[in-house]
Amino acid sequence: HSTKVAAGYPYAQQNARDIDLPMFREIIDRFRNALNVQIIGSGEPMLNKDIFAMIDYAARKGMIVKMFSNGTTIGDHIDALLDSRLHGLTISVNGHDEGEFSRMTGMDPSRYGSILSAAKRLIEARDARRSRLKVKLSFIIDKQNYRQIPAMAKVAGELRPDGVLFCNFLATDHPGLT
Repeated sequence: HSTKVAAGYPYAQQNARDIDLPMFREIIDRFRNALNVQIIGSGEPMLNKDIFAMIDYAARKGMIVKMFSNGTTIGDHIDALLDSRLHGLTISVNGHDEGEFSRMTGMDPSRYGSILSAAKRLIEARDARRSRLKVKLSFIIDKQNYRQIPAMAKVAGELRPDGVLFCNFLATDHPGLT
């Protein structure tokens, strides 16, 4: 789904519509023996108007529901997240500072501070409410920033999440993704 992938690349992701609640229910019902549901994909899951109904549906079926977020909408959904049956939330911080965040995501560097602030508020609210929601942070590691892992760990340590993921970026042979 990257804009850096050349036209004609045979494995390019095709545009698809968002999963709506009826489609999500159909998928969950089809895989009724699944133990976990990981909500992740291109884009921000909390932009889906049905996301909390989806979380509830899968949880009522006995599944552990976890979600990945780019963090851009967390601040608007702290209460909904803590009131939901979501088991775990991984926030993709992706860098140890604004510059690295922007390099990794292509987003405006100013978004970095708001994502960290929202993550901190979520963790503090979770702790105050004694919620069981597990919050993790993830960082992308590549050949340009692997020496910054200690700085990434410091960012995580200041926020005090339940866990940290350091995700290895696998390069391709396409310009811009090498």
